[in-house]
Amino acid sequence: TSSQASTQTVQGQFSSLKTGPLPAAAAFPVQGWQHQNVGTLTSGAVSWNDEDHWLVRSRGGQIWGTSDKLHFLYRGYTGDFRIETRYEDLAVLEGGGNLNNWARAGLMVRKSLQPDSENFAVLRAKAGGRTRTQRREASGANTQATESGVNIPIDEKVWLRIERSGSTFSGYYRKDDQQDWTLISSRSLAELNVSDSTPLYVGLATSSQASTQTVQGQFSSLK
Repeated sequence: TSSQASTQTVQGQFSSLKTGPLPAAAAFPVQGWQHQNVGTLTSGAVSWNDEDHWLVRSRGGQIWGTSDKLHFLYRGYTGDFRIETRYEDLAVLEGGGNLNNWARAGLMVRKSLQPDSENFAVLRAKAGGRTRTQRREASGANTQATESGVNIPIDEKVWLRIERSGSTFSGYYRKDDQQDWTLISSRSLAELNVSDSTPLYVGLATSSQASTQTVQGQFSSLK
């Protein structure tokens, strides 16, 4: 602690202090999870401080347009599924300056790990405190978005969920685990309707939107 004033004494109060190094990202896979850059990024990495708290970092790139550049923590899911997480924060880790308005972090489903792949996502962005779904309905097509219509500051915690039922993909959010889930959008996406034996790539994605910044998305309760 420091007071910044020679005439004042300040007191900082803390509890539950724990220490310990983060395992190196090279220790993957963890219970089937893998990670990699999708598209060309300056860098990207994943680490965790236990099996319930994930840090996903990305430098450069975007999740928009006809092709993505992001860092992706993923595993294969077949058939119908549901995945949810508690988004905790998205902040600049290296490079200085303010977080870009269109840096993004959240849940994503991809047909492939190619940058122009079909996908469906529930993402947070600083601009307008957005929580939105995004989708690319065909390989190389333009990304489309549906807004939740609520303003939740980027540093506030939000639960995110994606559900698949056949060809239908639905994105939800809730502000805490005592609230009901609110549907943002539900779309029938034929190109993501792969056979029950063919896995989709499902997990956490971040992008910084600024080539000079590394951002870090923090997540917990991924299941």
